[in-house]
Amino acid sequence: MTTLSQFLNTLFNTEEAICLAKDAKGTKVYSLKDKSYFDQFNYYSINPLYLDRDKCATQIYHDKKKGRRADINCSTFRNILIEIDSIPVDSQLDFIDKTGLPFTAATYSGSKSIHFIISLENELDSEEDYRRIVARLYKAFELKYPGVIDPANKNPSRLSRLPFNLREDTGRLQELLVLKNRVVNMDLYEWLFQALGHQLYQSFSPKNKNNTETEEDHTLDRSNSINPGSRVLDGWTLNFLMTGATEGSRNAQLFRAACNFNKAGFLLIEALDKLTCVTTLPLNEAQRTIESAYSRPRI
Repeated sequence: MTTLSQFLNTLFNTEEAICLAKDAKGTKVYSLKDKSYFDQFNYYSINPLYLDRDKCATQIYHDKKKGRRADINCSTFRNILIEIDSIPVDSQLDFIDKTGLPFTAATYSGSKSIHFIISLENELDSEEDYRRIVARLYKAFELKYPGVIDPANKNPSRLSRLPFNLREDTGRLQELLVLKNRVVNMDLYEWLFQALGHQLYQSFSPKNKNNTETEEDHTLDRSNSINPGSRVLDGWTLNFLMTGATEGSRNAQLFRAACNFNKAGFLLIEALDKLTCVTTLPLNEAQRTIESAYSRPRI
């Protein structure tokens, strides 16, 4: 039988800390080293928080040396919340299964929704990366299943229902329905590429001064998607397209991605189109790096 401790150990690491609360306004942070009193709470923050600091202590009741639930105080960006409450609760688990979305945990809220947690195997590097992935995930649902998921759960310090406890207003058990392993990052990224298609391409496409696609953009997109036929990019490059380069290695990572585009059979213009929209390098520098990769023979 799965326990609360097993649930928490799947989503978090022992040395981490999270917010635990009896109501949706809670901000107090607790260490995960001692879980003996966790059955007193109805909510938990979906991502770990700093236990001994507040990076934005702006109010008189804030303490710089004491943890507080806030997006800026997230210490790790690993878990994503999807909540469904627009279709019957007894159909929600089947619905997610049919979408093929990889997820780690599903908890019945004790009312009209199930809370699904995607807990990534490899945590993301920054809040910016987290928000970029979450935005695309929510966009995918908006496009394919409009109105099904609650759009208010995108931020990393969001509270979710803690399983194994009774909901305060209904008296029903907040039941853990499913607990699986953490999600391999590439499994989520590949699901996003499959779900978004043209819309994901648009997020990489240059816009004209009216912020609309040019005729050339449409021509490229119809014949050359991210994974067109046998021209398949490797997992590392797909990850690069989703999250961008880490600071200090932007040139090297852009060069590696461009080499993979070349090896996969993409035209130089396609690589320039997609990769210059991902990197934060100056445009002329990014173009030189990509062209350098294409000057080498395909291996």
